[in-house]
Amino acid sequence: MDERYLEQAERLTSALAEEEQDRIRRELAQPAIPPDWDGTCPDCGAEVPKARVVASGSMLCVDCKTEQEYRSRFTRR
Repeated sequence: MDERYLEQAERLTSALAEEEQDRIRRELAQPAIPPDWDGTCPDCGAEVPKARVVASGSMLCVDCKTEQEYRSRFTRR
């Protein structure tokens, strides 16, 4: 009977460790938002949703990011 409790404890410990590792991976995968960022695009001043910054890793608004990518196509060649 003691072995069964030991096995349950080991499974629980393993599950908790995996859960914590997953949480840490999710946190590390999200780009850090600078604490002094005011929620606006640094190029044009338009408001940028925090969810966009987290999802894309860019603090630029959609228009400025599109323009940046467009310009980079021609300067790489």
